[in-house]
Amino acid sequence: MMKRVLATVVRLSATIKQMNIAAQHRLETKPAQPIASSLRGAAAPCCPSIRAAITTQRNSERQKAASQPLLTALKSVATPAVLHRNVQSSSTACRAGARRDPMAARRWGSRVRYIISPEHLREPAMTVSLFPVTPDFAAEVGDVDLSRPLAAGTLDAVRSAFAAYGVLAFPAQNLTQDQHLAFARNFGPLEVTVQRALRNERLRVPQQFADIANLDADGKLWKKDARIRLFQMGNRLWHTDSSFKAPSGCASMLYARSVAPIGGHTEFADMRAACDALPAATKARLQGLIAEHSLIYSRRKLGFTEFTPEEMVAFTPVLRPLLRRIPESGRETLYIASHIGKIGGLSDKETEALVAELVAHATQRQFVYTHRWRVGDLVMWDNRCTMHRGTEFEDTRWPRDLQRVTTSDRHDAFGVEEKASALAADY
Repeated sequence: MMKRVLATVVRLSATIKQMNIAAQHRLETKPAQPIASSLRGAAAPCCPSIRAAITTQRNSERQKAASQPLLTALKSVATPAVLHRNVQSSSTACRAGARRDPMAARRWGSRVRYIISPEHLREPAMTVSLFPVTPDFAAEVGDVDLSRPLAAGTLDAVRSAFAAYGVLAFPAQNLTQDQHLAFARNFGPLEVTVQRALRNERLRVPQQFADIANLDADGKLWKKDARIRLFQMGNRLWHTDSSFKAPSGCASMLYARSVAPIGGHTEFADMRAACDALPAATKARLQGLIAEHSLIYSRRKLGFTEFTPEEMVAFTPVLRPLLRRIPESGRETLYIASHIGKIGGLSDKETEALVAELVAHATQRQFVYTHRWRVGDLVMWDNRCTMHRGTEFEDTRWPRDLQRVTTSDRHDAFGVEEKASALAADY
């Protein structure tokens, strides 16, 4: 019996050797075919060890055949492929980019997949998959683990997507507070929370976090009449983070540790698209207009007026233009928020009417993306060209723990070197 098995192994080894020679010839002359197709007419061996040997040989041939086109493509790239800094959302632009460098981007429908180029092969192999919600605003990002330091190519791809889409959602993350802060530092100096300036307010989280939760410092649900709850109701107004600070806010990164079962979404408005859609006469009217931003103005709109003298100083108004241009994209954008209380040259009534008109225009359905939170979501947005607001939920019933880190814009972002305010970033 053993002699028959050995004889069968010898015959099969010779057959496989001949198949290897033929397969190598096919790989050199035409696209490889799986070796399994050559074995279809052969009798299936009965010995398990022989079947395992053939399976191993088949897998080896398949891997070799599959790797050959990739190796050829990599060798054909004279200059290492570089991830596109300006993410192009249209299918025409993506097809053109693929023709220029097939290894840099591929597109299936609305999915854009950015592949780490050969110059980054020394780093862990990673991809960044983008799923745009609309062609120009908001995108989901896959294949990125924010708990680890990002490779240079991955970070470049994230920055490019951020400049193009304004809002990025990273699902299924598992972050410690330190990891959250480490990711945020890739986008600028970290702010400190405004809660540090509030009267008798104990912090539940480190001061680099804005505590977007309905929990007190002891981790318990806040009371309906709690001062911090009344203050935080301002988050349900359309606003942009830290427009009232000097320097103002740049990128915000909000991470969900627990969410309400219903409600508690976040809506984002694309102020670039809203600006593009303004009537010419309105845009001409806005040129050169300067607004005062302060947290006091937005809270007064909700009836919150009990500020201490120290808080009044901390929230001293700052001046901001109604129109600005984003350096990374070159796009002009509206820069408005509920924090606006006065506009130079206008009466209080005219200011109120103009701000209401602009907010109503900018928050039309075609400009808005609504994010329904899941535990582990991290959403980042560009405060320079978006507004956002939280939607209602039963905040005295359902615990909801979201924590935000915001980075600061440049001191000279508005053309004038600003002196850092009391609530400035941690430079």
